[in-house]
Amino acid sequence: MSLPDSPRVDSNIYDKEYFEATDGAGYFFADQSAPKFLKAIKISGLKSGDRVLDVGCGRGDLVMALAKSEAQVVGIDYSHSALEIAQQAIARQLPELQKKIKILNSDATNLGFPDQSFDHVFMMDIVEHLYPAQLHQCFSECHRILK
Repeated sequence: MSLPDSPRVDSNIYDKEYFEATDGAGYFFADQSAPKFLKAIKISGLKSGDRVLDVGCGRGDLVMALAKSEAQVVGIDYSHSALEIAQQAIARQLPELQKKIKILNSDATNLGFPDQSFDHVFMMDIVEHLYPAQLHQCFSECHRILK
């Protein structure tokens, strides 16, 4: 299902300055994980080797924390600035951690993954950025791709 009449927030709003100032930036730029991400992983039931999708991965905070928890992680975002920051941060990690992470440019309402291809989906700090129709479609897509 596409959302042709649904309003959309321009991805250019989420630029480098936005990601340098948002919640958790201090932790991120010190190569640490913010407590909220560690708590989310702790309560998720994540197991080593689980395949995880981070919808709206932003600068990659949660993606890297998940990889450090031994997950195979795909992070998606539609902001090119976010993806550039995430790629730069991932490039600074050890090769064994880099192998666990894939970052893609994608929209939360049209996840291009096969049905039942992920063990977990995380959506932190994205829900409030979506219009209701987009959120509904995103939830439908997440349901479809979850095992």
